[in-house]
Amino acid sequence: MVNSQEWGQVGVMATRLRPHGWDTVLHDYGWQVCGGTYDLHPLSNGSLGSGCVHVDQYGRLFPSPLRFPSTRVNTSFGSWKPFVDKAHRQGIGFGLHLMQGIPKVAVAEKRPIYGSEYTADQIVAQPLCPSFVPDHWAIDAAHPGAAAYYDSLVTMWAEQGIDFIYFDGILDCGHCHIGVVSLLSDSMRRLGNEMFLFTSWVSLHDIAAWHLGCILLKMSA
Repeated sequence: MVNSQEWGQVGVMATRLRPHGWDTVLHDYGWQVCGGTYDLHPLSNGSLGSGCVHVDQYGRLFPSPLRFPSTRVNTSFGSWKPFVDKAHRQGIGFGLHLMQGIPKVAVAEKRPIYGSEYTADQIVAQPLCPSFVPDHWAIDAAHPGAAAYYDSLVTMWAEQGIDFIYFDGILDCGHCHIGVVSLLSDSMRRLGNEMFLFTSWVSLHDIAAWHLGCILLKMSA
């Protein structure tokens, strides 16, 4: 997906689908991957480690400036805000697909967590657990830096006008990461500017575990 294709989807949504109640475009995972064309291979190939993704100085993903030039702010950061503002003028909301956890590159470089005394490597869950698309490590939801990290993410997305977060990969390494869902949900209630959240597991073979996760999420709400 590139800038022109994404905007084409917004146009179709605004002219053909919005009259029937469809009003939000979701960008599937991969908008942060380096390069001029999206290629999942660098992330899926374990031999390449964390792959190449765009991460700011606080360990937060931002879109590829080559595929989404309208998001380019400078050489080290990009923002969805110009694109989102344009979509909003068409009456269309915009959402992002994300994996639970924190980018491996942020952990390896011990990047600071915005608004806190912690660094990315301090909030990683032990034993190490890679996300479904293995460019992230799972987070220890009990660490105080984890809440600060999700606060920083939600604050950034709210500033950019993001309307919807699809939070994926909740069931990894044999257990449900319900704690991070609670953290993200709490951050969005306080800081998300009416942003809404949808979560999903990964494996179709673990439906029972997912139903249990749903129950736990409702109890923690």
